[in-house]
This record gives sequence, structure tokens and C-alpha cells, in this order.
Amino acid sequence: MKKLNVIAAGLGYRLLERNGMLEMSGLRFHSAPSVFPAVTCVAQATLRTGLTPADHGMVSNGWWSEELRRPLFWEQSARLVKGRRVWAERRAHGGTVGMFFFQQSLGEEADVI
Repeated sequence: MKKLNVIAAGLGYRLLERNGMLEMSGLRFHSAPSVFPAVTCVAQATLRTGLTPADHGMVSNGWWSEELRRPLFWEQSARLVKGRRVWAERRAHGGTVGMFFFQQSLGEEADVI
């Protein structure tokens, strides 16, 4: 029997807690503090690494490039997100990882994007 792990931002720790589902398929869920600013790139980088913006490096959806003298928005390279991915251990043991609708997914270590 194949197992599928899904990481969903909208699932909600309290919903899992209320329904006695804090552990599934050998995985234990933990609540996580919200991040600031709560914008797409920052939130998704936090979700995929479990790190704070100060640690994973995504602090906004865009930033000023002094070299190009213009703002850059929605850059797609996975290398912009620093830190180990929350699925790395599972993947190292033969698990399959699919990433859907994430920013910074270009070049990500996932089987399906």
C-alpha cells in the first residue's frame, strides 16, 4: 500500500487537535507561529522549511535589485529559499514528493511540480 503525505497550509492545527488527528502515518503535527509579513512567498517558504523568514531568507514577495535598478517580484528559483525541506527525510527513504502551486518551485527537489 502506497502512502501519500499532503502538506496543506489551510488545514489548521486546531482543526486537527479538535478531531484527535495530531498524528497520522507516523507523522506528528505541531502548531507553528504565524509569520510576518503574511504574504505568499514568505508563508510558503516557512511552510516548506519550518524556519522563520530570518532563517529561510524569504522576507517579501519582491525586493529591490540595486544592480538592475528595479524591483524584482515573484522570482521562481527554489535556491532563493534557504534551509532543509520538511519532506527531505521522507524523500531520502524513498518517499515521493509533489509540490503544487508553490512559488519558488523552479529547481526544487521534488518528484512532481
